[in-house]
Amino acid sequence: MFDPPQSKAPANQSGKPGSAPVAPQKPPSPTPPAVSRPTPPAPSRPMNQVPSAIPKPAPVAPPVVSKPAPPASAPRSLGEGGAAPKVEVKPPFAKLESDLSAPKVETTKPKGAGEIEDIFSDVNLGSMEKSGAIKGLGMEPAGQKSLLKPALIGLGAVVILTVAGFLVWFLLIRPEPSLAPAVPFAPAPSTEEMVVEQPPVVEVAEEPVVETPPVTEPPEGTQVPLPESITPSVPVVVQPVAASDMDNDGLTDAEEVIFGTNANVTDSDGDGYSDLTEIQSGYDPSAPGARLVDSTHFRKQVLGEVWETLLPTTWLVRLDEVFSNIYKIDTGALAFISVKFSAKPAEMIFADWLTANEPMIVPASLDNFTAKSGYAAAQTSDHLTTFLTTDTSVITLSYVSNGAAALDFPLIYDFLVQNLNLAK
Repeated sequence: MFDPPQSKAPANQSGKPGSAPVAPQKPPSPTPPAVSRPTPPAPSRPMNQVPSAIPKPAPVAPPVVSKPAPPASAPRSLGEGGAAPKVEVKPPFAKLESDLSAPKVETTKPKGAGEIEDIFSDVNLGSMEKSGAIKGLGMEPAGQKSLLKPALIGLGAVVILTVAGFLVWFLLIRPEPSLAPAVPFAPAPSTEEMVVEQPPVVEVAEEPVVETPPVTEPPEGTQVPLPESITPSVPVVVQPVAASDMDNDGLTDAEEVIFGTNANVTDSDGDGYSDLTEIQSGYDPSAPGARLVDSTHFRKQVLGEVWETLLPTTWLVRLDEVFSNIYKIDTGALAFISVKFSAKPAEMIFADWLTANEPMIVPASLDNFTAKSGYAAAQTSDHLTTFLTTDTSVITLSYVSNGAAALDFPLIYDFLVQNLNLAK
């Protein structure tokens, strides 16, 4: 509780030289002091109220003491010898600070039962709104409403109306779908089934029934002829015939070209010896006294790495594509000569080896002789296959006509058989 302030008598204030005296003013009557009341506990601050940074005004304020006015006899003049009176200029927020700091005297009003006390009734929101304090703090007066709430309300109304319209259309306006009876699915017939042609009906003539005569046994003592034996048909192999020999000297016309001799003369070089005799003796029939090994028409050829012989220079030798022990001598025509090297155990005789490796050839059908090289030889009756035998190997030389109608090179084949020897 505050004590009433003592009234002070106005003192005569002497102004500056030349100023008029001020008349005394009657002081106002003192205001009775307000009864103080206990401050209730502060409730929790809502989001839109003034933050705690603004000081809350005290509920009880001391009595307002008015400042004595200057005497009436002291007129305010600007032209008299003194200076003009001072006018106090307050800052823009002076009024707001005075409103917040100056206490006001309130009379207590008895509250009824159940009435809630307003603890912010003493705050002057009008002055705060005019000064811009509320806007600076991010608050708005209660009279201004936010635009977010109406927007949300409008959006919710649109959604509700849309859903309600769809339900009305679906339940009341939408036409009922017609329920057609289910049709069983039948696969379409394929094109092949539709285009299948019926085979023409062929009338089969009935075969006449042949009655089998009864079998009668011949009388005793009668000889019944036996049926002829049925022999299987064997394909006939056409053997080539002898080739043309115009001078009948033992050399075919094809061989006369290889040796370089005259096909119309038996002694081409005129040395007194026939062309056939000179070839069998190892001489060149186209040059008197020349050996065949030195002739330009023949060359030495190695076969099987360790065997060698003389061959015409125009003939080629190549290894078989399948068997590595077979050499093929190409004559430049259809016919060719095959040379095959086979192993033989040392204790096995040639007849046993021939039975085991060439079962189609009978050993007794071969012509046996000794070649000029010194090896035992056995030749078939057609003179187209010859076997040369050593202690550990058998060399098979075959003249293959390969579809040729004539034997064009029999003399050269025989020369190869007689002169095949180990390489020196």
